[in-house]
Amino acid sequence: PPEVPRLPAGALHRKVKQKLEKNMTELKETEQALLSVLKGARPSRPPRGCRTWIKEIFCGVALLTSLAMSHGLLTGQPVDVAMDPRHDLTITSGQKLVNRQIQEEAPFMTTYAPPCGPWSAWSRLNLSKGGSIASKILEKREHYKPLIEWVAKSVRRQVEQGQHVLIEN
Repeated sequence: PPEVPRLPAGALHRKVKQKLEKNMTELKETEQALLSVLKGARPSRPPRGCRTWIKEIFCGVALLTSLAMSHGLLTGQPVDVAMDPRHDLTITSGQKLVNRQIQEEAPFMTTYAPPCGPWSAWSRLNLSKGGSIASKILEKREHYKPLIEWVAKSVRRQVEQGQHVLIEN
């Protein structure tokens, strides 16, 4: 598999960098199990009507894209606001850009891993406490509402077109 490029010192906060490195280590360990499943015949062309095999939305380190590429599969451009601010799916311009990419790339499968923080168990617990932390959680929920609505519409549209969708959280 391709090596993940190292970021220049100071490019990320230390905790974020440590978390990413830990995740990459864990993912590399599980990659061997995934590779054993993929060792069969690997067609390089996507099925009829599709131009790419996979497109990752909220990709983080783009592991699925990287894995697919390492097996010679065509992939769409991975999407994450951390990689490109134009991919901010809380605003209309970001949604239109990604909709256009999905249409042009015509992926066989699109994966989504939207932010879950404002709806997590910890957030629900903190909401029950009230106060300023509850207000912040509700603000985050409101901020991400357009993004969640876009994901729902995008998934519905892709399923109606016969494409596959994977939502992870």
